[in-house]
Amino acid sequence: MAEQFEKIKLAWGERRHLAIKSPTGSGKSIGLPLLLSREGLVKGRILVVQPRRVAARMLARRVSSLLGCQVGDRVGYQVRFDKKVTSATEIIYLTDGMLLQRFFSDPTLSREELIIFDEFHERSLQLDVALALAKRLCSDMRPSLRMIVTSATLDLDQVGKYLGDCGKVELRSRSFPVKVEYVSSAGREPIWKQVAEQLRKVLPRQEGDALVFMDGAYQINRTVREIQGAAWSSGIEVRGLYGEMRIEEQDKALAPGRQRRIIVSTNIAETSLTVEGVTIVVDTGQAKKASYDSGRKVDVLLSEPISRSSAEQRTGRAGRTSEGLCVRMWTVAEHERRPEFETPEIRRVDLADIYLKLSSLELDPGLFDWFEAPSVLSIEAARSLLLGIKALCGNGRITQLGREASRCPLHPRMASSLLEARQRDCLSAVALTFAFLEDRGPLSTAVAAMDRVWMEGTDWDAESDLLIMLRAYLFARAARFSPDLCREEGIHALRCKDGERIASRLCSQVGMDEFEPSIPCREQYLKIMMSAYPENVCLLKSRGTNLYETIDGRRVHLSRHSRVDASMWVLPLRIVEKLVGGRVSLEMELVSVLEESWIRDFYGDQIVDSEEVSLDLETRKVSRINFSKLGTQKFSIRESHEVSERDVQNAYAEALYSGDLKLKNWNTEVTLFLSRIEFLHRHFTEYDIFPLDDASLKIIYQEICSGQKSWKAIRNQEVLPFLRAAYQPDQLATLDDAVPEQIDLRNGKRPYRIHYQPDEARISAYLQDLYDLSTHPAIVHGRHKLLVDILAPNGRSAQLTTDLPSFWNGSYPAIRKELAGRYPKHEWK
Repeated sequence: MAEQFEKIKLAWGERRHLAIKSPTGSGKSIGLPLLLSREGLVKGRILVVQPRRVAARMLARRVSSLLGCQVGDRVGYQVRFDKKVTSATEIIYLTDGMLLQRFFSDPTLSREELIIFDEFHERSLQLDVALALAKRLCSDMRPSLRMIVTSATLDLDQVGKYLGDCGKVELRSRSFPVKVEYVSSAGREPIWKQVAEQLRKVLPRQEGDALVFMDGAYQINRTVREIQGAAWSSGIEVRGLYGEMRIEEQDKALAPGRQRRIIVSTNIAETSLTVEGVTIVVDTGQAKKASYDSGRKVDVLLSEPISRSSAEQRTGRAGRTSEGLCVRMWTVAEHERRPEFETPEIRRVDLADIYLKLSSLELDPGLFDWFEAPSVLSIEAARSLLLGIKALCGNGRITQLGREASRCPLHPRMASSLLEARQRDCLSAVALTFAFLEDRGPLSTAVAAMDRVWMEGTDWDAESDLLIMLRAYLFARAARFSPDLCREEGIHALRCKDGERIASRLCSQVGMDEFEPSIPCREQYLKIMMSAYPENVCLLKSRGTNLYETIDGRRVHLSRHSRVDASMWVLPLRIVEKLVGGRVSLEMELVSVLEESWIRDFYGDQIVDSEEVSLDLETRKVSRINFSKLGTQKFSIRESHEVSERDVQNAYAEALYSGDLKLKNWNTEVTLFLSRIEFLHRHFTEYDIFPLDDASLKIIYQEICSGQKSWKAIRNQEVLPFLRAAYQPDQLATLDDAVPEQIDLRNGKRPYRIHYQPDEARISAYLQDLYDLSTHPAIVHGRHKLLVDILAPNGRSAQLTTDLPSFWNGSYPAIRKELAGRYPKHEWK
């Protein structure tokens, strides 16, 4: 970076902002802010925005080490719930979420002179919003504030055009060459076994440490165990690295060691970090990507193939300090089919939180100057949600509740529920629940909570997975978060301690400084959870398979880890899309049993009492059902067999119309009649004969069922007379005249049946039967020539034609020659 700094220096003097494309390993994350500060080009504070917490912390430590100072002095960092910054700090590495919070606590960023948006290609939603807010601030209130946007795969023209007065700089790479090898997947072999096998092969070929990219904590842990259990790994230190780990564990995973290392990581090691000593990368090419499906209202977290640009970023990890090797566990052809870049979060996540925060600044998200605008559908979905929780008024302006919720680092619905919990005297329990939802829960698995001593004496322990979390935390707190005591009970002491720290901060952010955890009133607590996740309320559909449906019709299964038995109404706090046994399905987690009376209290006038007549397709019995309905779900169902003859008629007619029942005499004659009408209407609209529409068919089914007392009698009804009765006598006469069922070719044979399709009318006839026809057969008073399928003696098609005279004079001689040789006993003219 130092030797190419003159390019940046020159552009800095000519332009207000910079877009810098700088390859992986060029030192931009460390060198750029350091040189700008040291050279006196920036005299105020520099913010360096990073997409990940671990990168912000590690970079701050590295730069502090280079300057010979403590972290938090000249160089510091700020990530969620962790901050090392003083009033004297000159360079702050912070996450995009923390930068966004600064815009709300200090809208003018009064102490900052430069914001560096590092690793911009990651395109988180917070990063997009922060960039747009910074651009607005530079234009309106802080002309002295400047920006640099940088990435290894930056579109210089796009960024330059967006920022305006922007210099564009492209730097050369300082990284060493990395050899890339592709290997195809080993079929059904688990990925951790495939990775271990690749490492066994490449470690003897290449000196240095290895970095393995996996797509989740479970896969990482399995891979670590697989490598540690292999004979060839003796003397090698194997470490896991993923976002949910404690800070101390992450730091330990990245720290240099005395032995050769294998680091198995998610994509948090993909950018910014230089992991010292790594010369080998084994890339599985997968990453878990969060998105929100607004149609199904479900958070989706599935492993997906990474883009080509992400693969290049990962490859660059092996060439930071020396020549390296990267093994990609997919083929070259698969690589070429991958998208060039990752899909930005703004196209795939819920926008409610960002919408509310922009509204608190009196900015309209629909008119906001986005780097890349979200879809109108996403914006409207966010607005609708905020209106529903009364965070916005009908005119779109933010309410007092919305303003309070916008200051809370939670999704607006959860923030609104937290404010409600303050009024219902269960704030600590709700805050603790949300804290555990933000991170991993306090138990190694939900099953570990079975039959534990600390569960005794509770009155609703079997009715909520959430209570298990709270009881586990209270046990850990009473044990002063002793790792040994908690481990014996299947509880993570440090997670409980972290959860308390986060929950305490959440309480203070809504105006309650005292954190007093206890088991809350079940009804009050779960009603608040309902207000946070109203679309997740589920009704039991199958006790045998633990299948439920949400009130908007999503089918979900109860997790096998849930302690809740199959109950009529439940509330899961998470509905996630999972790949199980090769199939994607929805599964609910953190489940609680609900009372029907709570459902009625909470949803109020959204519940409609109704009745309908229903036909049991197995017993063929008709009954009257009274029920309550919420969304798509019917409940409190009461059945009565006191039904009228009209009820029976309507029920059977509806079943016929929907296709659940079939009439015996809906036969070829009926099909032919309807086909003739369809054909005539499509090709000769002037006759004004229309096919039967849905309304007419419903009436006909009613007439078929009228006066009949049993399904047998209805099923045996003749159908064609009812269909013909739907038309006037003159229409039927026109139909029979224009598009008859059959046609007489006057060749001494019986009339030929005409087969009607929407786009054609066809007859089939043996070739010898057509010898005396000099004109082509036609219908609709000669206006439409039939398609004639000319058959050979064996009954197979020899020719299709709509022009017999041309056939006789054209292709017939050749066909005759061929067929006469095969069938000499037949007459051939």
